[in-house]
Amino acid sequence: KALKTANRHQYLLWGLYLFILGFFLMPKAAGHARLYYLLVIVPLCFSWAKTLELIRSNTLLKLLALFCTYLVLRSLSASDVSPSDLLLVSWHALLVLSFPVTIVLINDFYPEKMDQLLQSTINVAAAFAVLSMTIWYMDHPFSERLYYWGRMDSPNTGGCVYGLFSILAVHFGLSSKHRPRSLVFFLLAAILAASVLFTQSRTAISAYSVALFILLLRSYPLVTAPISIIFLIAALMSPTTYHLLVLNRGLSFRPDIAAHVLQQLSDNWLVGLGLTCEQAVTISLVSGEQIQFNHDHGHLLATYRDGGLIALVILASILIICLFNACKSWVKGQQIYLALF
Repeated sequence: KALKTANRHQYLLWGLYLFILGFFLMPKAAGHARLYYLLVIVPLCFSWAKTLELIRSNTLLKLLALFCTYLVLRSLSASDVSPSDLLLVSWHALLVLSFPVTIVLINDFYPEKMDQLLQSTINVAAAFAVLSMTIWYMDHPFSERLYYWGRMDSPNTGGCVYGLFSILAVHFGLSSKHRPRSLVFFLLAAILAASVLFTQSRTAISAYSVALFILLLRSYPLVTAPISIIFLIAALMSPTTYHLLVLNRGLSFRPDIAAHVLQQLSDNWLVGLGLTCEQAVTISLVSGEQIQFNHDHGHLLATYRDGGLIALVILASILIICLFNACKSWVKGQQIYLALF
């Protein structure tokens, strides 16, 4: 019985690893999703007892389960919900809950494998960053935003994913005791960071900058703070920064999108509209032209729209606990990248 359990967890380990590689290797998002169903969800079903035990014993996972359950129930009470819509919402809720459960299970059974999994993925990410930049800028000028090859067809999504692995590369470079190995990680981090800059994604660049600052501050506190302040001032005063972030793209209609969503919620601010409500947002310009966005460009705003103040409070509780756990990992100096996430 113990051997069968170990084999199931090994399937889960390798299934998760292949799924993470799929962010870079898979050409389409639909195929990548099916990979998750097959390689992660199926073996996780065979560990249902351990999964339920884990959720019951973990405050963070219990809150996440509450969050997903509430949003499903809120959608059930919507007047125009169909059985197919409810089934899809429930399926998505299970997917959201399954990913952190899988991470915790693997970390419990194979703690020594997590760093190996991440380190090998960094190499793949750097290789596909080079490939993406080469393919894209063969046909486009360097002034255009980088679109990565494969399933990440948005510069924002791609910048965050590639930036995440760049931060991990910096972490492993700083923590390695072998100088050649550290230099390799720093080189990979620089390649990944360059691709993030080319996306011109303010979300990804901002998140990357903050995470890098935190990471370097812990390793070199006396040097990082003044240098970071100098770079920040220089960046804010740069004409390129002003052109890209203010003149060229501004706030990308986010205030108008937020105003539209808040108007939708005037009578449902406490419980929201449910996950089956209309996700698209149409903005009217002064010229009379209308622009439609497929979503509202922010998970906090989306949470408020779908689940109201109740869902927003639950999500805030989840984030506070995550921050508290990250601070503990910071103090202990173990898995410092948890704090960066």
